[in-house]
Amino acid sequence: MESDSRQQRSRTFVWWLALCLALLSSGVVVQSFGMQRGIDFYHYWGIPAARAFAGDEHLASPYANGPRYAGVLNAHADASDDKHLVLANADRRSIDPTGTPFFYVCFAWLPLDYSNAHAWFRAGQWLSLVAAVFWFGRRVGIDAGAAAAFAAATPAFFQPFHSDLAVGNVNAFQLLGCVVAIALADRVRGTRSPWLGAGYACLLAVAVVFKPNLVPIAALGAVALWSSLGFARAAAVGAFGVAVGAVCAVLAGAYFAGSLGGAFDVWREWYGFLSGPDGAKLANYSVGEGNYSASVVFVDRASSPDAAAATYRISLVLGCVLVVSWLAAVAFGRGERSFVERLRELGGDSATLMTTALLFVLAAAPLVWLHYCVLALLPILWCWRPGPRATMRLVAALLALLGYGALAAPLLSAVGLRLPDYSPYVVALAWIPLWLVLLVELARPARTA
Repeated sequence: MESDSRQQRSRTFVWWLALCLALLSSGVVVQSFGMQRGIDFYHYWGIPAARAFAGDEHLASPYANGPRYAGVLNAHADASDDKHLVLANADRRSIDPTGTPFFYVCFAWLPLDYSNAHAWFRAGQWLSLVAAVFWFGRRVGIDAGAAAAFAAATPAFFQPFHSDLAVGNVNAFQLLGCVVAIALADRVRGTRSPWLGAGYACLLAVAVVFKPNLVPIAALGAVALWSSLGFARAAAVGAFGVAVGAVCAVLAGAYFAGSLGGAFDVWREWYGFLSGPDGAKLANYSVGEGNYSASVVFVDRASSPDAAAATYRISLVLGCVLVVSWLAAVAFGRGERSFVERLRELGGDSATLMTTALLFVLAAAPLVWLHYCVLALLPILWCWRPGPRATMRLVAALLALLGYGALAAPLLSAVGLRLPDYSPYVVALAWIPLWLVLLVELARPARTA
């Protein structure tokens, strides 16, 4: 009886702690409204807004007609009394539209009042992050109070989210989308419904058209469909999803081109802009510019005659190592079953597949801004879940949280190391403990099953 009373008091304390942390984190977000310019969000809002401000003038795609978009936005900002717009425009008198045409079309619904649009966007970032962390934590078996406390603390203390807020990027929304995809994949597996499978396939396809770096998620999502529906049905619903994604791509291209016939040209212009004049624009961002990619931090740009090519080679090698090690762990853990049977069984574990895909993106991409690391929260929570080998997984989760969250700054300072010198390496390698735990989990359970 006394033990039950202590447990009840403990649960009550955790929920009060979660409430206090929620108030703190919401205060952090609200307090930051007056100081954040949202230089990324300025593009998301500005490209469709420029088309509205241009009136009867038809603006072609922003990739080939960027100076004209910038001119329209500059004129509007110069005549505006919106201080947030003026500040954002001062940082971005020219535009750098690296998003896909579909990406920018998705922001065409925003209000033309910049401060109003940015405020709603930032509120959505906070809500999406908290909802995603709590929902995924509960899905993997973390206690409700602990999941709520972690979800409430993350906006206040997790540095990648502060970066996501400061620049106004979409990583918190992507995080929630990943959890929605996990829930939908589990629902498809539970019902074996091809209609739900088609919806899941459409979600994956549209996500790739929105941001192509989500291809690993779509690839492993196809494994989940195959596991749930079988090869024939999975192929059919996958083809339907691809068709929906293609329609979205064509309509987005037509939005900028003014006709369906010019849609392909807009996407070609986007690819050319993204590649840059040397075909390696993504790898041209250095550590000093905020690129914390694992393939960038080990390239000495001062002495390398072709740093971008070296970066891509390291990314390719890392990607191959990740794929081979993952497949080897799956094969090693198959026990008496065939590799295909083990892979299909793994397709039913959507949380593990999502963890794999997100870690692959963070580890092998040639461009990793700090705000991308918001996506690491799901692998961290996946390691934190209860069950066998919980201590090993908890240690990995804490190491990754320290690395990605820049929480090691006081520890490094205590031993005489300055965080600005070492943080790129800490962040770039924070995926390693998570990946090692993933390999262990893939290799061991099936051997004892």
